[in-house]
Amino acid sequence: MGEVRLPRELVASGLVLTLAVGCRAPTQVMVETWTDEPCPTLKNTSLTVGAPGTLRDKEPSAVTAACAARTPLSRIGSLVVIPSDANDDEFSIHVVAGVDVPSDQCRDPDYAGCIIARRTMHFVPHTELELPIALKDVCKNVPCSDGKTCIDGTCVSDGVPDPTLCTTPSACDEGILAGSGGGSTGSGGSGASGGAGAGGGSGTGGSGAAGGSGGVGASGGFGGAGGGCGPDAVGTDPTVVGCSDGTRELMTDPASYPLIAGCSGAWSLGGTVSPAAMSQQCGGVAGDNGCNPLGMGCSVADLCAAGWHVCDSAAEVSVKSPDGCGQQAVPGFWATRQRTEYLTHECVDNGVNNLVGCGWTVGDAASILPSCSPLNALLGYPEHDCPHAPWSCGVVDTDEALLVTKTGTELGGVLCCHD
Repeated sequence: MGEVRLPRELVASGLVLTLAVGCRAPTQVMVETWTDEPCPTLKNTSLTVGAPGTLRDKEPSAVTAACAARTPLSRIGSLVVIPSDANDDEFSIHVVAGVDVPSDQCRDPDYAGCIIARRTMHFVPHTELELPIALKDVCKNVPCSDGKTCIDGTCVSDGVPDPTLCTTPSACDEGILAGSGGGSTGSGGSGASGGAGAGGGSGTGGSGAAGGSGGVGASGGFGGAGGGCGPDAVGTDPTVVGCSDGTRELMTDPASYPLIAGCSGAWSLGGTVSPAAMSQQCGGVAGDNGCNPLGMGCSVADLCAAGWHVCDSAAEVSVKSPDGCGQQAVPGFWATRQRTEYLTHECVDNGVNNLVGCGWTVGDAASILPSCSPLNALLGYPEHDCPHAPWSCGVVDTDEALLVTKTGTELGGVLCCHD
């Protein structure tokens, strides 16, 4: 069975950490997703990986609202799949593009308003394969049955007959499927370079695997930034920028804000003050421009560059920022490690209640108290605007600072302060 792999060899299902050994090539499949739908019309896209015949009711392995306009096909993003058992296992992939409705509303039997594409194939031991999947408008409202996929409006077998051919995207496009009648997806050369997370990421044995065109959410697909990911892709020094992915989204000018930065991104390990949150857990490859934009196996600390940390308190922000939350009202919420007292909402140095940070359109600005200045918003379950997708604060109204996760890169992240 296949699992989604993200940088540092994180397996998304179960967050199993594996290490590549020796010098042999990794067993993996880079899945590149494309569409001819205009990006503004695409609600979001989900990708589910697992054993054949098990995906109908399985939760998606990844969901993104990304779409990078290109010609002839716009790029959604990429993921790397690795085997969880034998390295010649067979696995299936279902990719669902929500066009008229979000992908989580795309359901059997007709997948109305949606495009669904399927593939089933074997891994090839110690071989890096590339599998482009094009989601085309002609296949909207054409669901096909299990074991089949839509190609140019017709349902054909979803099985890749000879995966050993899939060493380049053009060799493994939809034309490889039996009965498809050939025809390139158009991903060809740009797919190979767009999927450069596999080469542009860091780590042993081909990690950096989830590269591609941007993070989950507003800034990109299942992988990193177009043509690569992380600070190398944008040519910045993260120790100056403050964000591990080399880009800032709040307090964007390092000259004006040399000691503090707003860093967008996602993380799957809960909390801002939990044990996992106090140090990097995935090697600092998170962030909306990072090689692991889904933040699988990452904590809030992975959004901050080396020499930086998630700002501890309102007092630290007051020292590190010349004007508090800054002059840019960027939609989103940027969390610190600051908490509040449960009953009074006064900012305190202990406990695990609520999140306090800088927020616009996300968070509760009306409940902020002077003791939290210069921070301007609270985030808490349930009365303080959480959950607010992609933010989730758990379902205990006293433990948000232990539980908070963020599943997409849009709408903020954390404030990082220089050490």
